[in-house]
Amino acid sequence: MNYLGTSTETSHMSVSMTNGKEEACEVLANILRTGVDVHRCAAAQALGTIEFQGAIAPLLEALRDEDEDVRTDAATALAHYSSEQVATELLNNLIGDPNMDVKAAAIDGLVAMKDANVIPWLRKMVVGRDTEIFWDEDQYYQDGWDSWVDIQLKSIIGLAALGDEGAVPIITAAIDDEMGQDLSEAGFKSLAALGQPGVDALAEYLKSGSEKIRRRAALSLGLADVKLAAPVLRAVLNDDSVDVRLSAVRVLAAFDLADPALKPLFVDQSQQVRALMARLTGAHYPDELHSLINDPDPQVRIAVMKTLEENPDLATDGVSRVWVGAELQGNNIEVAVQAARLTGVLHPTGAFEDLSLQLANTKRAEPVRLAVVNALVALNDDRAVEELRKYIGDPSRQVRMDVMVALSRLSRSEHSASTGKEILLAALRGELVAAPEPEGDETGQQQVSPESGKDADKSPAAPVPDEAPVSTLQAILGDNSPELKVLKREGDKVELSQRDIEFLGLAQKKLRKRKVSATPEVAPHQDVRRFAARVLGDLSSPEVVDALTLALNDEDTEVSVTAADSLVRLAESGVVMTEPTRNALVVLTEQSNRALRLSGIRALGLARVSEHFPALENLLSDSDSYVRTDAVRSCALLGEFPEQGATLLKDADASTRLAAAQALAKVKGKECTPMLVDFAFLSEGYHRKEAAQLLRELDQKMAADGFLRVLNDSDRRREWQVSIEALATLFEDAPQVSGISV
Repeated sequence: MNYLGTSTETSHMSVSMTNGKEEACEVLANILRTGVDVHRCAAAQALGTIEFQGAIAPLLEALRDEDEDVRTDAATALAHYSSEQVATELLNNLIGDPNMDVKAAAIDGLVAMKDANVIPWLRKMVVGRDTEIFWDEDQYYQDGWDSWVDIQLKSIIGLAALGDEGAVPIITAAIDDEMGQDLSEAGFKSLAALGQPGVDALAEYLKSGSEKIRRRAALSLGLADVKLAAPVLRAVLNDDSVDVRLSAVRVLAAFDLADPALKPLFVDQSQQVRALMARLTGAHYPDELHSLINDPDPQVRIAVMKTLEENPDLATDGVSRVWVGAELQGNNIEVAVQAARLTGVLHPTGAFEDLSLQLANTKRAEPVRLAVVNALVALNDDRAVEELRKYIGDPSRQVRMDVMVALSRLSRSEHSASTGKEILLAALRGELVAAPEPEGDETGQQQVSPESGKDADKSPAAPVPDEAPVSTLQAILGDNSPELKVLKREGDKVELSQRDIEFLGLAQKKLRKRKVSATPEVAPHQDVRRFAARVLGDLSSPEVVDALTLALNDEDTEVSVTAADSLVRLAESGVVMTEPTRNALVVLTEQSNRALRLSGIRALGLARVSEHFPALENLLSDSDSYVRTDAVRSCALLGEFPEQGATLLKDADASTRLAAAQALAKVKGKECTPMLVDFAFLSEGYHRKEAAQLLRELDQKMAADGFLRVLNDSDRRREWQVSIEALATLFEDAPQVSGISV
């Protein structure tokens, strides 16, 4: 069935129930010819996305459209259709169309097609507004911006993409134009792609008096052919600028880590260069790497340690435990942190004692102690578990947290699984760090401050003056204020209302700035239980599930919330939820705390036990949109989509609507295609693309049929934009991420 030449605006089209991509493109092509401007633009974009050979003719016609946006979209779409005819027409638009956006789209299309005929014109546009090319002379005065500078830049990039080595002098002239825009960054990258002439041009820029120019030129050579660029870069390894040398080192190392020209830079006067050499090429030059062990700059020593950590086989007798230990105990925190990591790698036998001493020193900088915690885990030493246990209640909150995470990691290892898990379970039960005893007097009675009590949180009332002010102004300025004396007239009496007096009481308060700490102050005994509830979610065992289930009713809400979240993660990883646990999760869905409710809903869905469907179904009408969203997702995980779930497609909340659509597609499959087509038009087409992505995996033909029916209905013209964009997504050639997921 061919719709070309039939006006979509005036005729009713008979849509075949077996239509597909071809029929949809024919309808879009017709809209491109006869529709209103906004629909023509959308149709052109859609035809570019879908890529249908029958669309070439209408797209070429659209290059002559009266609307410049339509011409731009048509030129952009034609970039997907490589042919001699298309290239010819795009070139004509490049030369003859005054609109800069159209010219830019034409350049992109011609460069994508690798059409050599555009090269002479790109050269002209690099130089300036060539008289053979039509320009909109009034555009600058209307927009306040000369779009030619954008065309110039795009032309330079296009010439590089086309490999036009003859354009090098033109590009360098544009870069060197002091009155023009800064083209050095894009221009240098383009030169790097233009073979020997481009590399030779960059070599000249490496002699520039500008450090920025030399640095950019060096970095750009990394994009050039290694055989051409390497000799040029080796010549600037002794540049006066540290940044230039760093750039040259990075590029040469990317070409060849063992390049002999790099070796002398291990003794470069700049510590930045020495550190970079240690990290990039140290593994290829072990002798030079070892020579930097005692470098005076800490960053260089850190770089050496990192390389040795990654390549422990490079260590020699010179890299002794004494040296690493001295760095571990040193005053430089960054060096000590890296030394902690290195000592466990190079000297695992004696590392435990060295690391334990550092961890035991509570006055040691926190980053060092944290590095020690992680180093102890890496040792695979059975003693590490008991050592870490000592610091579960450490005064440092970060240390407490890292210790718990470390114990979780050890609980998953072969050596310490049972011991580490038991420690974490004990921590959750509150057996490791006791709550502090309440302060009391000698009789054991808890002391109460004089200010405490039911009214302790209330602000003190404003003091009542001996003689009440007769006006608000008097109260604010004061009775003896010169301003008040000027305004005050004898005999004036103004009574203050109760509201005025209350306002004055507030005005007398002194406002204080409140500082909020980045690290919240939490008592260790609370932190330990909360952290334990968190990390236990990574351990799959029945004991853990039971312990977390018990913690759901904890008096500490944070423990309950964290335990619930951990159960969700365990359920997601496939851990079987026992019946008592599932029953406890059902109870969670009835709690007032949102976090608890959501965790219960998610865990029930992941548990995949159909008997809990009624509990989830009841939540689909909940007043909380988050609850509705997670409830419909969990229903889908159980393979259920209740009838009232369809009402969620019209929910006020966008996330709930989308979750309902995804659940519908997952459970109902192809039979829900008409509902999802209707869903695409709801809420002004808000979910048109998501709906089309879902329909891609169900029934493209049936979906296209639904969208084309709308395009056939002149009374629904306001919805045509939605249909056009949905069709583009429905038949998009690019691979799509599966939308049927909850």
